[in-house]
Amino acid sequence: MNQKTHLLTLAFLISAIVIISGVYSLSHSLSPTPAANLIVKSTNIVPVGAVSASATASSTSATVSPEAAFPTASNVKAVELEGKYSIQVPSEFEVDRVKNSFYRFTSTAGGKWRTFQIALLPYSVNGDSTLTGCKVSAEFDKGDIAAPIYCDESGEGNDFVDYFPIPGNLYVRYAWSVDDNSQECTANSPCPYPVTPASRYSVYYYFVVPDKAHDTIVEFEAPDAFQQPTREVNGFEGIASALRDTIIPSLVAIQ
Repeated sequence: MNQKTHLLTLAFLISAIVIISGVYSLSHSLSPTPAANLIVKSTNIVPVGAVSASATASSTSATVSPEAAFPTASNVKAVELEGKYSIQVPSEFEVDRVKNSFYRFTSTAGGKWRTFQIALLPYSVNGDSTLTGCKVSAEFDKGDIAAPIYCDESGEGNDFVDYFPIPGNLYVRYAWSVDDNSQECTANSPCPYPVTPASRYSVYYYFVVPDKAHDTIVEFEAPDAFQQPTREVNGFEGIASALRDTIIPSLVAIQ
């Protein structure tokens, strides 16, 4: 090979090397580094239990689950009654042991006054003149759970015939009375007393839990449980609803 041919071959090889080097540099500069790949991928990772910013924004309009709407242990408290029973009541209620075996519960939460009372009475059968207060009928004492119960405290001699069961194989008798607030007159007030139509009548509820096994009748009273414009009572309202659905069913005898 002569000198001229050798120089041309050498020049060709150098040109090829330069071109290949340029192509490699260009392609390398356009490709992301492994570190860049890790950063890009990590922005799409949400740890278990965490919520991304977009998910948080969309979840603010989500419906609260049914479980979250029910009372939990954090908003109720246990109250012991004479060492014989325990009961769960909403934590906003203040408890006042007025005298032996008699408790008053009051709440002013939300600017609304609510109250109910619990009394522990001796278990007695109608016809026993030595005891006052609530008494079971002879039929109930013999095992007829639908038989009536009588309470002097009901004011008008109401028979406690209606009932519902609660845990512990116990049955709750209940009754109510209605007061006309326009007739709550005094010597220094006009009669009828001026009241708004919505507060004309007050409903007073009575609940009785006979517990023969523990020789006790547990009595619940809800004076002025709610007010309404008519005498007709349809079910449980106001504090009477809480007593019926949650407070009374939580009654447990202390063994």
